[in-house]
Amino acid sequence: MGKGYKGKPCVYCLEAESADGDHVLSRQFVLPEHRGNLPKVPACKRCNNEKSKLEHYLTAVMPFGGRHGEAGRNLTEQVPGRLVKNERLHRELADGAERYLVSENGGQWQHGMTVPLDGRALEALFEYMTRGLAFLHWGLALGPEFAVRAAFLGEAARRPFEDMMAKNAEKVGGSLGGGAFEYEGAMAGDGSGLTVWRMSLYGAVVAGDGDAAGREERCSVAHCLTAPLAWPVTKKLLGMLGG
Repeated sequence: MGKGYKGKPCVYCLEAESADGDHVLSRQFVLPEHRGNLPKVPACKRCNNEKSKLEHYLTAVMPFGGRHGEAGRNLTEQVPGRLVKNERLHRELADGAERYLVSENGGQWQHGMTVPLDGRALEALFEYMTRGLAFLHWGLALGPEFAVRAAFLGEAARRPFEDMMAKNAEKVGGSLGGGAFEYEGAMAGDGSGLTVWRMSLYGAVVAGDGDAAGREERCSVAHCLTAPLAWPVTKKLLGMLGG
């Protein structure tokens, strides 16, 4: 147990006392040689358990879409053992694999293969990670008066968030776990707690909305937002992120 993380406000909820430090990027997402020095934040037992449930599912599914430098090893060395322990998920992935025409981030349509993914689970994990990274980089503690939302956006919806990324004053970025997780963040310089992020796990693509021809636009980057709920514009921004 990390004594330096115990007994502090939980970064994820600010409602309970932390029981230990939680790795913002779970060690299970990366190969053993990349697990050192992954950043940690104080977390309560409840939040740690809820985040771990998301990670348990996503560490078995996301490597199938991996495109970073260690993608092949992540898939062959880590996933088989996890699926042996979860026969139902193994069947779901095998039965749900399909081929599509895909466009990544508004680019040319190409043929590709997909496996089923609970996209909301990945967005929820990114929301936890957004809270953790905002605390690590800027000391932001985002309580219930803040909206924290992540989503994979189509081309038109991405533009306002890209504009906000460009305009906000304080910028950070990083690559964790041998390139397994990459992110960029920007914070407004007015002390309001407004931040905008781009995040990618394994460089994997995630389906967006389909069109009448059965094609699906896909994104490799999720956009994340933190903003005061009291702001009228926050409701509009959340609507663009799906609620």
